[in-house]
Amino acid sequence: GYTVLGQAYAEVRITDQLFGAVGRKEYNTPYLNGNDSRMSPNTFEGLSLYGKTGGTASEPEWRYGGGYITKIKPRNSDDFISMAQAAGASVNRGVFAAGGNFARSQFSIGAMAYHSPDILDIAYTEAKYRLPLGRERELRLAAQFTDQRSTGDNLLTGKHFSTHQWGLKGDLELGAPMLTLAYTTVASGAEMRNPWSSYPGYTDVQVEGFNRARETALMLRAEYDFTRHGAPGLSAYALHVHGGGVRAPSYNENETDLNLQWAPKDGALRGLSVRLRYAYVKQRGGGDPNINDVRVILNYDFPER
Repeated sequence: GYTVLGQAYAEVRITDQLFGAVGRKEYNTPYLNGNDSRMSPNTFEGLSLYGKTGGTASEPEWRYGGGYITKIKPRNSDDFISMAQAAGASVNRGVFAAGGNFARSQFSIGAMAYHSPDILDIAYTEAKYRLPLGRERELRLAAQFTDQRSTGDNLLTGKHFSTHQWGLKGDLELGAPMLTLAYTTVASGAEMRNPWSSYPGYTDVQVEGFNRARETALMLRAEYDFTRHGAPGLSAYALHVHGGGVRAPSYNENETDLNLQWAPKDGALRGLSVRLRYAYVKQRGGGDPNINDVRVILNYDFPER
């Protein structure tokens, strides 16, 4: 067990659409987020400024934010440690982060930058487009790109490194069912790093991230919502990811996931979420064993009213 005060912060409203915060807080950005897939999320210590403007029927919406994050509490830790130590360097350094998002009608594009002096630079951008196809039918397209590199005195590995990743994704919503096709590829320079977050790649699934150097991945996913069949809040999906491009001594791998979730939206059980997850990872080589991963997750969020 572990006990820690994960969140304790003060938030100041500067204007109706501009806020500042200082203290221990959750953040939700591509490479600095809660990674809340097990027991408790990452939380962070620092200060930040964030807000938005526009967003009316005749104006685009701009969302923006930035700050300096000094420490992170990893998911199952009692203590906050410096962001540099969490990345793997033996110094106390924080991370400067800044980003923004532009959205108008069916299109949005955003970018985030993270700078930890002498440790790591990360730049991320993503664009999305929604194409309505009729009643309860919609095609959603997305593209992402990440650039990562060492900086300054290269305190993370002792030498310079750089790499990048890009991905494409399409979601076809057909009412109750939804089909997803995604592809990602990583450059040969180094594996992708995500020391302060979950990995935001489109083919990051239950066990594997498919984010090693030279790794490519193709994902097929099918999801179904059973609300129209008298089971509101019940949904299920199955997916398969085929990875390739990794060189020896590592092995290429595939992963197949099954997920069943019930999250009632009304009634006495509103706020409850029950999730059953199974993953099977097959190593396409003779060195590493295959993996079976089973998770049962119960969450309850107290309703506001």
